[in-house]
Amino acid sequence: MLKLGQLYLDRGRWKGQQLVPSGWIEQATSVDATNGYGYLWWIHPVQGQHGYAAIGGGGQVILVVPDRRLIVVASSRVVGPEHGGDAIFRLVDLAVVPNLP
Repeated sequence: MLKLGQLYLDRGRWKGQQLVPSGWIEQATSVDATNGYGYLWWIHPVQGQHGYAAIGGGGQVILVVPDRRLIVVASSRVVGPEHGGDAIFRLVDLAVVPNLP
C-alpha cells in the first residue's frame, strides 16, 4: 500500500522510470474529479491542503498529501458507515498533521 502511495506521490515515477503517465496520475487525483472521486481515488483535503485517498472496506486507507510529501497507510479492522475511513482521517487531522514540521 505504501509503494502505491509513493508511486502516486511521485507522479507515476518509480526508481527513475515513468511507470504510469503523469497525466493519468493528475486526472485520477484532480480536485475537479466528479463528485470528489477520481480514478479509484477520493479527493480528501487535509487541513486545507490537497489530498487524495484510496479507501477499502474495513479500514484500509492510503492517504497522500502531495504538498506535505505525506503518505499515511492504515490497515485496520474498523466497522462503520464509512468503513473506518472517517476514524483514520480524524486521527491524521488531529494527531499526525499538526505534529509535522
